[in-house]
Amino acid sequence: MANLKGLTPVHNAAKWSSNETLSILLKAGGNPNPSLHGCLKEKIYNTPLLIAAANKNINGIKLLLKYNADFNHENKNGYNVFEVLLIGEIPLNSIIEAIDEIPSEERKKNALSLLLFNTATTMKNDYLIKLLSLGVDPNFIYKDDVKFNTPLLVAAISNNIEAAKALISHGADINYKNSKGYSLEIIVSEGHSQELSHIFK
Repeated sequence: MANLKGLTPVHNAAKWSSNETLSILLKAGGNPNPSLHGCLKEKIYNTPLLIAAANKNINGIKLLLKYNADFNHENKNGYNVFEVLLIGEIPLNSIIEAIDEIPSEERKKNALSLLLFNTATTMKNDYLIKLLSLGVDPNFIYKDDVKFNTPLLVAAISNNIEAAKALISHGADINYKNSKGYSLEIIVSEGHSQELSHIFK
């Protein structure tokens, strides 16, 4: 049951880091992905997971992910939970520990891949390199309708040579071209990441 602001008890427990209460609610069937009421749709932090991330409630995030909270959900600014955590300077190990709570191995793998993509969008190169060393797929495709939808394309358009080189050395596909017509070669030909131009000569 939501209050007049559209917040459920799960929202509020996540917000106030009342993690014992949050655990009880989730065990009792509380929804980690409640429907967004009208007044919540325009809020920046509008799900229990995003609210927990905004408040740096890592233990709350662990609980929510354990109960299959939707880590793909984005707020009106296009941020998902991992971007909020990265912007909030949460240590990588803490984020990985939270992801480890996801019960499905496939969803856990997808979460790590999304996190890798987000390290490219936030230019967290040390995090990106660490994730690559752990074997996270460098060829994750974020969305088909996004211009720069792989970690490598994001790094290249951002002139983030360190990240681009790390991705390439770990097997990122330099020939990938997305549905918007963008590829590494096209990005380089348009004047970005010129240090990579030798690849196409």
